[in-house]
Amino acid sequence: MQRKRTRRILGILILLISLIVLIWGLWPFATHVRSLPVSPTEMQLPAPGSLLPGAAWTAFAVCLPGELNG
Repeated sequence: MQRKRTRRILGILILLISLIVLIWGLWPFATHVRSLPVSPTEMQLPAPGSLLPGAAWTAFAVCLPGELNG
């Protein structure tokens, strides 16, 4: 009987702890929103030629595993 009582108390304790953690995780804390204005010119990517000036960016070849020659 003592063992059954101990297991029941331990189970209730684990259940209470898990419910407390669940409520704490779902508690609606105050949210902070920071806005940072970004101009459209800052959102543009640089031209590929400016990244690697000596590279030729004329053609790209895509080979799938079944399309390899040789």
